[in-house]
Amino acid sequence: MEEKFSVKVTFNCRPAEFSRIHQGFSHSAAPTLSFYIRQVLLRGPVVVRYRNASLDDCMEELIQLRQELVQVTQSLELGVERLYPLRLIPEFREWIRGYQDDLKKYDSCLESIYRHIAQMSEQWSQE
Repeated sequence: MEEKFSVKVTFNCRPAEFSRIHQGFSHSAAPTLSFYIRQVLLRGPVVVRYRNASLDDCMEELIQLRQELVQVTQSLELGVERLYPLRLIPEFREWIRGYQDDLKKYDSCLESIYRHIAQMSEQWSQE
């Protein structure tokens, strides 16, 4: 069973000192400021989180790329819908089949890109 806290300690500090304490807390994985201060005072291990700036920049680019890919996909699908009535013309049948094959390849590449973005996003959100 977890032991309850029975002693309360308060202390005074200057605003600049509190700012440093709070900055350290905000970069840590400590759930509360009280927990963080106990860890620092008792010289316990303090887990610090940090952000990889290059990964942040990469994620911004990938998010923008994903939005652009969605727009391209919608345009391609609209093109297929508009070409569908031409399937009755023999010259266009083969072209439409090739176009649909290319669209399937594009979709598989797009799914691969989405998986990689999701993996990087998951890794990025954990940091």
